[in-house]
Amino acid sequence: MNITDPNVLYQNAATHFQQRRFAEAGRIAQSIMNVAPRLANANHLLGLIAIERGQYTDAERLISHAIKANPRQPFYYFNHGLALQSCGRLDEALSAYELALQLNPGFAEAHNNRGNALKIMGRYDEALASYESAIKLNPEFSVFHCNRGAVLIILGRVEEALAAYERAVAINPSFAGAHCTRGTCLRVLGRLSEAAEAFRLAIAHDPTQVDAKYYLAAIGEGEAPPLSPNEYVIREFDEFADHFDNRLLDELGYKTPQHLFEAVNKQRKRTEQTKHIDILDLGCGTGLSGATFSGIANQLVGVDLAPRMLAKAKERKIYTDLIEADICHAMKQVRQSFDLVISADVFVYIGALEEVFSLVSQRLNPGGLFAFSTELLENGMDYQLRQTGRYAQSHSYIGKLSTDNSFQEVSCTPVTLRYEGGKPVTGSVFVLRLSGSSMNNQSLGMSG
Repeated sequence: MNITDPNVLYQNAATHFQQRRFAEAGRIAQSIMNVAPRLANANHLLGLIAIERGQYTDAERLISHAIKANPRQPFYYFNHGLALQSCGRLDEALSAYELALQLNPGFAEAHNNRGNALKIMGRYDEALASYESAIKLNPEFSVFHCNRGAVLIILGRVEEALAAYERAVAINPSFAGAHCTRGTCLRVLGRLSEAAEAFRLAIAHDPTQVDAKYYLAAIGEGEAPPLSPNEYVIREFDEFADHFDNRLLDELGYKTPQHLFEAVNKQRKRTEQTKHIDILDLGCGTGLSGATFSGIANQLVGVDLAPRMLAKAKERKIYTDLIEADICHAMKQVRQSFDLVISADVFVYIGALEEVFSLVSQRLNPGGLFAFSTELLENGMDYQLRQTGRYAQSHSYIGKLSTDNSFQEVSCTPVTLRYEGGKPVTGSVFVLRLSGSSMNNQSLGMSG
């Protein structure tokens, strides 16, 4: 056997890769490239190693070389799709999966990944059909059932989604994520004792299950945390970043940014304020609020946890700066002061607002405004984590925080924040003013 033969070397490298010895696999594959730079399987393997290392741009380039050398290999297109999707190039990723399926219509994983791309793009009916094709080809793979269930939830077909997750846990009883989302379906259907048991099963199989612990607290099983876990929030928003605006505006009737702007603008008109101001947008997301306020902004700074949401906000080209961080950390780091701080539908993920109010008061100029929304709470508590997984705060709690941090309430307006299941979600839009000297208030065009 010739140990310098590229094919022999490749088999050795592939063995190392399968055993997750990526450094050694890469070293051997690169040695193959030194003598046979166009060898398709070596380029492909180096691309797979790059994917494992999170080097998706390199992976896309290497696998594209493999495809040029051997355009008849469906696995190359499949993994090219993975790299492209990880780079955010969804249209190209979808084309890659479809090319893989043209070469091998029975490629179940390619049907599944095509469904993943379509789901991210908001093409839910097509995604559902793709997952169903994958299941037909391999009905005993639990992940396919989970992916189908996720789309059914988005489409509002919760009973069918529950059946999909029940099939997934029947196939793989230790699948913690499937137990957790099964619990979410049961929670939405009002079957809370069954939901609690599903969440407990998820935690039993994976004690690090963040979502299951959080939802257990939301249905009253255990103490509620003061805010939503960062991992939960990032996953919740980044998954839908590419079609977030359409879903909020078209499906949920979301108008909170407009409600905030109307409340702030009413105060500006009352005080004959016309100049552009410096604005801090806490939890800016894709920039819906920023776009609404950009016409009165001198500087507009956005803060958000979710990187893909920030990428969408950047595309609007309205922000002078965008910061990837939780809002409290960002306000501790920023040294600039602002005339207005806005926060639309952010406090539904933060129950306890003491630190937020304190930091906002430090970042505002005297006489500056703080405008935000909350969900309505009328049970006498300061705040509450609801079964939806979102927090609501009481008017009295906001009043106490305002007093403690030198804010005066300018207005509190009851509004419909959005619709869920065809039912209005009621809340309030607050505008608070930070106390300050008459000179500073006049300079901002605000009353003392």
